[in-house]
Amino acid sequence: MSAELEHFKINNYKVFTDTNEVQFEKETIRLSPKEMSVLEVLYQNRGTTVTRSILLEQVWNDEYGNNLGLTQAISKLRQVFNDNSKEPKLIKTIPKKGYQLIIEPRRVEHPRLKKTDLYAKYTKLSFVEKIGVRLILILGLIFVLMLFFDISIRVEQALP
Repeated sequence: MSAELEHFKINNYKVFTDTNEVQFEKETIRLSPKEMSVLEVLYQNRGTTVTRSILLEQVWNDEYGNNLGLTQAISKLRQVFNDNSKEPKLIKTIPKKGYQLIIEPRRVEHPRLKKTDLYAKYTKLSFVEKIGVRLILILGLIFVLMLFFDISIRVEQALP
C-alpha cells in the first residue's frame, strides 16, 4: 500500500485503508483486509478495467485461485457503497474481463496548499493559451509603466 492511499474519498464515503474502515455520515463499516485490498486496487485503477486475474494476483497472490473470494469481496463492496450490479453507479462488471470503478478521479489537496481558482484555471490552459495570457500580462505591465513614466515626466516639466 502506498502512503498516499492512507485515506481517500469515493463520492460521500471516506475510506481509511490503515484501519480497513469506510465512513458514511456517522456510520463506520469495517472491511476485511482482502476487501480493502480489492477496493484499493480498483481505486488506483479507477476508470479502467481491472481483470479478475490482476485482482487475484495482487490481492491473493494467485492469478488463478480464489474466484469465490473475489466475487464475495465485490459483493460486500457493492453492499457497503449501496451499489447494484444491475445498474452500477460505482463498481461495473465487465463481462468475461473484470471490474471497473466508475468514479471521476479527484485530486485531494492539502488545505494549506490549496491553489486559487484563477491559478487552477491557468494550469488547465494549453501551451498556446498560456503564452497568450503571459503576453497580455506583459503588455499590461508595459502600459502601466508607460502611464507612470508619462505622468512623472509631466510632473517634472511642471515644476520650476
